Amino acid sequence: MSVVTIRNVEFLNNPARFLDKYKFRVTFECISPLSDDLEWKLIYVSSPGQTEYDQELEDCMVGPVPVGINSFEFESDAPNPHRIPHNDVLGVAALILTASYKDQ
Repeated sequence: MSVVTIRNVEFLNNPARFLDKYKFRVTFECISPLSDDLEWKLIYVSSPGQTEYDQELEDCMVGPVPVGINSFEFESDAPNPHRIPHNDVLGVAALILTASYKDQ
């Protein structure tokens, strides 16, 4: 069972142009107090199955984290379009938001 569960991710600037900054409000629940920070990362996946094209857009530390519902605003630059393979520019893409605690 996870100690931290993401409850909601709200896009604060939707709609936006491709090159606009990404702005989110992340709401998560913590069922046990965490004395150290949670590390959050936002990754843009432009070419599924080819991780060399993944772009880590931003990372931030949040903490210490009390038990209960918590939220924060997360902002990152848009992906670099020059790092997207030409054949994938109009293809499937994904944003992955991760949280880790003590590198886990």
